[in-house]
Amino acid sequence: MEWTLAVDVGDTSCGAAGDPGGAPWEMRWPVPPGTMPLRELGLRLPGGRDAVAAELRTARGDRTRPHRLVLVHPAAWAGGDLDELREAARRAGLPAPEFTPTPVAAAGTLAAGERVMVYDFGGHGADLAVVASAGGRPQVVAAAEEPEPFGGIDLDDIILRLVTGHAADRDPGMWAVARDALDEDAGDRLKLLGSVTAARETLSAERAATVTVPGLAEPVMVTRGEFEELAEPELAGVLDRLDRILGDAGPARAGSSAAVLTGGVARTPLLADLVAARFGGPVRVGAAPELTAVRGAAAGRPGRRAGARTVTDDLDDYFGGGGRR
Repeated sequence: MEWTLAVDVGDTSCGAAGDPGGAPWEMRWPVPPGTMPLRELGLRLPGGRDAVAAELRTARGDRTRPHRLVLVHPAAWAGGDLDELREAARRAGLPAPEFTPTPVAAAGTLAAGERVMVYDFGGHGADLAVVASAGGRPQVVAAAEEPEPFGGIDLDDIILRLVTGHAADRDPGMWAVARDALDEDAGDRLKLLGSVTAARETLSAERAATVTVPGLAEPVMVTRGEFEELAEPELAGVLDRLDRILGDAGPARAGSSAAVLTGGVARTPLLADLVAARFGGPVRVGAAPELTAVRGAAAGRPGRRAGARTVTDDLDDYFGGGGRR
């Protein structure tokens, strides 16, 4: 049976969605520790193509070869960047891909003339773009050329600082022993970081979360209130910088009907609150925002092939024709 596979390869996690066997399906998985597949590919680092190809093979799993492959990519990627993704797909044994920018995939179906602002907060970076419906299809009409270097790992660092402070306050001697052991054991450090990330995700829905620290007998509790107290100025600063980056795109942003949040950090309620306060309009956050873009890519219409303009053609014009319009 013919089916569509959409994949969003990130630096900390990946997502996939499709309809194998005619039934909707989706999955999310972490990338191997110590790797950042998308960044390695974008920087043309040795092994970047193979790293992305490995994630594409994970997305397919043991399913039949899809007849259609859609790859989600950063809004600023075009030309050679997409050639790298195309080669990674070939190495993974998958069909020649269609390409959809993250903000276009996340925006979903837009009414004629509608436009939305799309905030993409991932593991390592934050992007802002404006997507508008024009000519019957969504297009990026304004976007940052580079992501703002702030993401989930920075919020994890806030939680880690809280955890280490609480542990030291509770039992300085025990914490000193545990800290020295963590310095010597990379495996335990990875376990701690995994527990920190899980706690951040828990705080998206709960008022408190616990972090398991190797070497300590009891877990350490962190509350949403203390986390937000430290995270708010950081997130506000990122939004300020994104606003300045698109400062010359005021006409493009005017009339936006909504702000759409995508990426794992979009789970953080504080982020939606800060965006709503700035935007003054509705803020859309999916139930699993880290999969919003790949879901949209899987559900979207087939991309147009050679001889017709595509979303990627528009981006080539946007970033290659004199910068932001």
